[in-house]
Parts: sequence; structure tokens; C-alpha cells
Amino acid sequence: MKPEDKVVEEVIAYFSEPKFSKFSIIKECEIQMGTDNRAADIVLRDADGKFVAIAECKSPGGANYGIPQLKSYLSATDTSFGVFAPRIERDSWIFFENLRHNRFHQIVPSDFEKGILKEDAEMADSIVPIGTSSKTEYSNVPIGTSNPGCIIILVDQSWSMSESFGDGTKAERATQAVNSVIENIVLACRSGDTIRERCHISVIGYGENVNCVVDGMISEIVSAIIDIKKVKKLIPDGAGGVIEIESEVPIWLEPKANSQTPMHKAFERAAEIIEDWISDRPDAFPPIVINITDGAATRPDLAADAARKIMNSRTTDGASLVFNIHITNKGNIVKPLSHNTDQFSGQPLAEYLFDISSALPPELFKAAEEAGFSPEPGARCFVYNADEVLMIQLLQFGSTGFTGVRVLPAPAD
Repeated sequence: MKPEDKVVEEVIAYFSEPKFSKFSIIKECEIQMGTDNRAADIVLRDADGKFVAIAECKSPGGANYGIPQLKSYLSATDTSFGVFAPRIERDSWIFFENLRHNRFHQIVPSDFEKGILKEDAEMADSIVPIGTSSKTEYSNVPIGTSNPGCIIILVDQSWSMSESFGDGTKAERATQAVNSVIENIVLACRSGDTIRERCHISVIGYGENVNCVVDGMISEIVSAIIDIKKVKKLIPDGAGGVIEIESEVPIWLEPKANSQTPMHKAFERAAEIIEDWISDRPDAFPPIVINITDGAATRPDLAADAARKIMNSRTTDGASLVFNIHITNKGNIVKPLSHNTDQFSGQPLAEYLFDISSALPPELFKAAEEAGFSPEPGARCFVYNADEVLMIQLLQFGSTGFTGVRVLPAPAD
């Protein structure tokens, strides 16, 4: 048996798992490529004969020349998902979503499987109807076009954000993480060329000025892209960690680091957005505010007042949530989603941010555990002294982890 044949067998074994049982596996499937016919190594096909995934396999140690070949098959057949398998080991496989028009997005295995199995569509069917007697708080998930969500991200742009952090500065890495989150939400709200208005996104930078850099529903967010850049970025691996990939990404927010820390004005602006949002959508999933900072507010009293105003704002589905992510390059990370102040006794800033962070609702504990966290009763939506990896993990959890806004599959509603 050739080395490549062993890889093919392993991919077939993967597609033969029970979760893919409703699909058929076609080996050496013929594909029309212009005037030529090519044979794709493996095709996963549904009961109607539609291709749902294509796998391209190479011998162990082979070059990645198979990736362009896979992408050409995906484009020619308009197949949504692809797998490039260069070795038998599954952790070496690379998964793709076909965004059409020769655009492809590298994804993690768990999102590949969710896309194939249309998990989001199944979740949408399980939404508890508003007004029923069995409804509990925080049950209006997944959010969708008939039940859109509101996510507001506050980004510290004070002078201290120019300090080193990861492979860049705090401002650069925080900005990159925020851009990545927005991109993920946008991708989750697209189906081909169709945009689903599943979410309102606002990004407020605060430093020398307080600017609402991004503000609108998904179609408005798409129109607000200011640049496309090729960057190395960290993304969740689906198992509680992150992996680094190089990708062309849309840019909404540019890094800035100057002046003081008018956090209070950012929270006040967020409170205004939330007040308008709840007025228009009183039964929606509660708005979420995520604050990324590395220091103390210029007016901590006013910031606390505004944050508490947000936490007291409610839809019929529950109270609005405030996350605080404190970042540093000094280590000594406090356990994320901490339930008491014992870990940072005598650190006024940590105690302050803990105090203006929402208690994590018990209804969302399972989602936190699935995201790799270990919340305890009384846990707060808060982390102190986070490194770059933890910042990304908590930002992803706060923005998409329990709202049902996933990168894959594209929403069916």
C-alpha cells in the first residue's frame, strides 16, 4: 500500500464515524474542471447527491501543493467545506470553508463538523418562544435574524497600551483580536452572498478621544471595512487552546495608544447604545459589553456608575452582561471567571474591575465549560493579568461562546 493510500484510509475512517452516518463517501470522485475531468480523493455527499465536503490527501511529508488543488475542486463544485490531509495524524489536517469567489477561510475541526452537520440550524429550532411559561433567563439563543443580538467591545487606547505584549504591543494585539472577532461574527452571518442581520456590533476606542469606530448591523459592518491585511493571528482550536495561522483579514480597527484612560466615557456611550437597543428589542438576548484594558480608569467612580447602569439594564431574557479583560505582560494570571477576590487581595485595580463585572449567569456555565473555563458559583465575567492567549479566549467566549453566533455554519434563519 502506498503511503498516500494510508492517509486516504484514515480520512475515510473519519468520515465513517457515526456523526457522518447520513452522508455517503465517494472515493476517487470525478470532477469536471473546465474541459478536463479530475478525480478528487474523497467526497462526502448527502442524500440528494450534493457535495458537502471534499478531502485531498497526500503522502506523509509531502508539500502543501495539495491545498491549491483542493481549493480548485471546492470552487468548481461549489462545495462548502474541504479537508487537506498531508499525513495520517488528524492533528495535521487542515480544514477550510469555501466563502465563494475564490475566497477560503481556514477553520478548526469542531467548526468543520458543525458546518457539515448544520448544528446551528438544529439549534435555531430549539429556541424557546418568547412569552411561553417555560421560558427561563438567557434562553433566547441562538440569536438570529428574528432575534438579533447586541455586542459592544470597549478597547483601551491610552498611552500604556504601547507596551510590549505577545509579538507586538498591547494596542496591536488587542486590536488584532477584536478585528478577528468581528470577522468571525460576520462570517457566521453570511450564506454565500447573502448577509443575515443577526447581530449589532459596536466597537468603542477610548484614549485621546472616545470614538465609536464600528457601529451597526452586519451589512453596515461589512461596508465599514477600512483595509485588508495579511497577518499571523491566533484563533481558538476548538479544544480550549489557540493555534496561529497566517491569513488575509479585514480591518475595522487600527491600533492606537496615547493620552489617558477615559473608560467612563466608553461605558457611558455603551449604556446609551444599550438603552436604545432594549427600547427597540425588549425581548432579545441581553446586550453584552466586553472591556479590554491594561490599567485604571481616569475617573473610576464614573466608570463604575456607568458599568452598573449597564448591568441593571434588562430585557425580558435577562440582565445585560459586562466582561472586563485586564491584560498585562507581567504574568501572574488570575484564574479567569474568578468567584472571589482572594486571588488578588491588596490589588485595588483587580478588586475594582471584579466589582464592575457581571456575575456569570448559571444558565451560561455549560457554555463556559465548553469554552475551556472552570467557573464556580459566583463566578464573575472577569480576568486579571491575562496574557494574549487568554485575552483571545475570553473575548471569543464573551462575544460568541454562548450566543449561538458561531463561525460555522452560515445561519439558516
